[in-house]
Amino acid sequence: MQQDKEGNYSINYVEMVPLLVKGMNEMSAKIETLEQQLEVEKQAKRVKSETTGIENNVSDIDMVRMDQNKPNPFSESTVIGLNIPEKTQKANIFIYDLSGKQIQNVPVAERGETNITVYASELGAGMYIYTLVVDGKVVVTRKMIVEK
Repeated sequence: MQQDKEGNYSINYVEMVPLLVKGMNEMSAKIETLEQQLEVEKQAKRVKSETTGIENNVSDIDMVRMDQNKPNPFSESTVIGLNIPEKTQKANIFIYDLSGKQIQNVPVAERGETNITVYASELGAGMYIYTLVVDGKVVVTRKMIVEK
């Protein structure tokens, strides 16, 4: 942070980009680790269910999911993995810039396991927030970075 002669403060956001990229990379690695742990737990539950003969009432198909976009950061395109239950009436991904301005509204027409591709040329360089809204409810929000 810098202060000018009149006492006004300013921030050089360009210097923050490497820190943000590093933070996003660390967050992506942590998410991958958690996803792997979750998969191990799911497999353990399946084995337990198979050995006891007790069925689980909630399947993966019934669960709403939006993955972190990969790759992140990206310079051309990135893919957001989703699982939208069949019973879902309406699903959209909203993309916002950091000022909170909505940049895109992407309807998700497919149900089940699907993905959405986002192109850097439609956004421009910077950090963005994207939110999955299912049947009028915010389900999950994540961050993505577009590089030049």
